[in-house]
Amino acid sequence: MLGRFSAIALILFAFSAQPSAQTLSWQRFSPPEGRFSVLMPGKPMTEEQSKDTRVGKVVMRFFTSGTEKGIFIVAYADYKMGEAKQELDANRDSFLKGMKATLVSESDIKLQENPGREIRAERERLSIKSRIFLVGNRYYQVVAITPATLPGNLEADRFLTSFQLVTAATSERRN
Repeated sequence: MLGRFSAIALILFAFSAQPSAQTLSWQRFSPPEGRFSVLMPGKPMTEEQSKDTRVGKVVMRFFTSGTEKGIFIVAYADYKMGEAKQELDANRDSFLKGMKATLVSESDIKLQENPGREIRAERERLSIKSRIFLVGNRYYQVVAITPATLPGNLEADRFLTSFQLVTAATSERRN
């Protein structure tokens, strides 16, 4: 699902890759309607997009922030989902296609017993790490896009591992 946003992310990445005089401080971001919290550099830009899908119209919400070391995105959408493995596969495929990226590796993960998938991909000179989680009827995707010259980018790992569920989302479970 996130693939549609990839062009904006890549433009932001190119823009933020320019050296800046000011380094953004990392801070916890937690929009009340998002039911998540995550560490992000500075205040993220917010965007909403509607997309017609196999399950009808879906509204995606994006939160994007960047530094000279990468672009950091959290996205979520609510929709009626099918079986977890099929949803994770479909979202992975849509993401890779939209990013025009090549899958390097993937593994099944969990977030508070909710199913997820960690994806590592490449595109030209970019390294892409993403985690997708299914929580009830909510899809979350957390993405770090960094220059391939920074393969061990600590900021990407810091961002991805800081993602947490808050409020009612912690009690929703998928099998």
